[in-house]
Parts: sequence; C-alpha cells; structure tokens
Amino acid sequence: MSHKLDLDFVTRQPFALQQVNSLGLVFLLGGLLLAGLVALHYQTQLSALQQAQAALTQAQPKTAQAQATASPVADEELQQARAVADELMLPWPSLLNALEQVEQQHIALLGITPNKKKRQLQLTGQAKNMQSALYYIEQLEASSMLSQVYLQKHDVDINDAFQPVNFTIMASW
Repeated sequence: MSHKLDLDFVTRQPFALQQVNSLGLVFLLGGLLLAGLVALHYQTQLSALQQAQAALTQAQPKTAQAQATASPVADEELQQARAVADELMLPWPSLLNALEQVEQQHIALLGITPNKKKRQLQLTGQAKNMQSALYYIEQLEASSMLSQVYLQKHDVDINDAFQPVNFTIMASW
C-alpha cells in the first residue's frame, strides 16, 4: 500500500482557481442564486410599498370629504348618546329602593318604564285579585319618593283559572 505524499512546500494563494472543487462551486452558485432571489423579492416589496403610499395619498382627500359629509351622522349619534346619558341620569337607586320597600304580597311587577321629561314611572304588573292591586297602589302612594299614584288601566284575565288582574299604574317622583 502506498500513500501519496504531498511534498509541495510552496504556499498557494487562498483564492486560486486550483483550490476550487466541485462542492465549493455548488455553494458559490447557490449563494449567488439566493442573493438574486432576495434582491428580486426586495424590489417587489419596494414596488408594492410605493403603490400603497400613492394610493394612500390619493385617498386622503376623499376621506376628508367623507368626514365632512359624515358630520350629520355624527350629530345623530351624539343626540342618541345624550338620550342614553339622560336615561342613565335617572334617580334609579332612590326609585328602585322606594319600589322595593313597598309590600308586594300577591303582586308581580312585570315592567318599569320611566318618563324623565314628565318625571313619571309606568308600572305594569299582575295581582292576585283587585284588592291586592288597590292595596299596592295605597302602599306606593304612602312612599315618600312617589306621588300622584293612580291606576291607569286594568283587566281581569278570565281565561286563567285564578283570574289575575293585569294592571298599569302611573306614578310621579
């Protein structure tokens, strides 16, 4: 068995063509190809960015026009927001506390509808009988928070075996 001895003591240049082998050539070509693809992708993205900026520049006057025409909608929304705020400004804790302190035996309160402008409450409910409904009205009238309590309408449900009384009561606060 003989081994080849390398007895060349002359230093070669690091990037000499004799040093390049096939694996190195593949890596070199692959790197150049990858660099070309990255450059192409960069150019594509740069072009897309410029187009988006141009579209944004053209759209800005249109959005200013749209905001100018949208002001009536904003006014309507503002009025609705004020109406909601007014409803929330009702003295709910005091009103609900006054209603809870009234004896409600044989009474089912089904709805409370406030009218802030008139400072009135409309109470809808159902009573076991007419005497219970009238007693409930007396209790509401005795409350310090409510005044001018009256029975607005009532009807007896004759289709029900227990014949409850459906009622609507108006009260001022």
